[in-house]
Amino acid sequence: MKSSLPIGAIARLLEVPTSTVRYWEERGLVAASSRRGGVRYYDADAQHRLAAVKLLQQSGMLTLDDLDALLSPSSPGTWRDTIDARIAEVDAQYERLRKAREYLAHIRGCTRQDPIAHCSVLRQWTDTLLGREGADAAQEKPPSAE
Repeated sequence: MKSSLPIGAIARLLEVPTSTVRYWEERGLVAASSRRGGVRYYDADAQHRLAAVKLLQQSGMLTLDDLDALLSPSSPGTWRDTIDARIAEVDAQYERLRKAREYLAHIRGCTRQDPIAHCSVLRQWTDTLLGREGADAAQEKPPSAE
């Protein structure tokens, strides 16, 4: 990596418009290391910081306000709280997706022509969801009952 890149080059590398880089700079997430002929240049540290902003933002789990907290040296404890909250959200989302995959895989593998209407395991899962667990219920529990 070159020691210093102009805004257009770093924007191309990050696959963002130059206006996004300028906006991140306005927000205080990064600072250009120099200007030459009216063009912002970013040194290796600024490039790393820009790439980190892009990486963390593209995950969809961090807002620019979260990134402000993470990148602000004036709030050392706040960023850990922010990250802990986002980890909890990711864990909850992961669990929902795991359950969704289990349901879909079961339905896909069900030998019934119309699994929504005739699958006994799916019926058990929906009965559990509706609070209708009874003596005639199948032994399998829905993933949400774990």
